[in-house]
Amino acid sequence: MFGLEQRELGEATVRAAYTDGQREASAIDDVHDGAFADDGGLSIHVCESATHRELLRFDCFAQTPHYHYIPVDGGNRAIAFDADANGPMVPWAMRCLRSRLPQMLAQAGAIELAALIDARAVELAVDALSTEMHRRQGEGPDGQAG
Repeated sequence: MFGLEQRELGEATVRAAYTDGQREASAIDDVHDGAFADDGGLSIHVCESATHRELLRFDCFAQTPHYHYIPVDGGNRAIAFDADANGPMVPWAMRCLRSRLPQMLAQAGAIELAALIDARAVELAVDALSTEMHRRQGEGPDGQAG
């Protein structure tokens, strides 16, 4: 199951939602010094359908784009996104969902779920996700204003 969210984060929001230990455990190398710039953008959530447990999240933020593995046994591993190597994050995230989802779910410890992935069903779900993203942005799927 995929979900979209427009997120705006700042230090106050993060401190209210996460303990010091949780923030440190999931910190991205670029923000280990405790500085957390106001940032935001589109977040793409990947959740297990039966339990709605989040396993992956792509935070396509303006200043610190990153993604998360949220292991089934606890924790939260955030990884800085490298736009120089991968290009814009949203298209990269969509490619990951289409072609790397089983591997990424396995990395999050959801090995049984990863083995059940139906590539055609994922393709249809990602198409629907893409359509919804464009609708929210006021564009058609072809990138033209709607």
